[in-house]
Amino acid sequence: MTKQEALELLTPLNQTDQLKWLADLGAWLTISARSGYPVGETLGNITHLMGCNELQHQIYGKARSLRAGDDWPLEEFIDTLFQRAFFYNVEGDFGWALKHSLNPSK
Repeated sequence: MTKQEALELLTPLNQTDQLKWLADLGAWLTISARSGYPVGETLGNITHLMGCNELQHQIYGKARSLRAGDDWPLEEFIDTLFQRAFFYNVEGDFGWALKHSLNPSK
């Protein structure tokens, strides 16, 4: 899913629906983060876990911003998520979480 596609789906949402979406995105992202866990003989991927945690930080920051009535523009927020996902090389996991948060039936 591209930034533009996400914005087209998110822009019409009111504050309550944006908060619900943020909760869904955060929940899906926790599932994505599990691919960085150490399992058996396989070492975990700390960079992956850091990236997912940083995205979580941004998601909760946006939720707090909405609740406080602060203006963190949606487009800027989405750009930040995509940039952080790229920086930490978790674009695939972030994209999966984003897709599922916006299209729960898929």
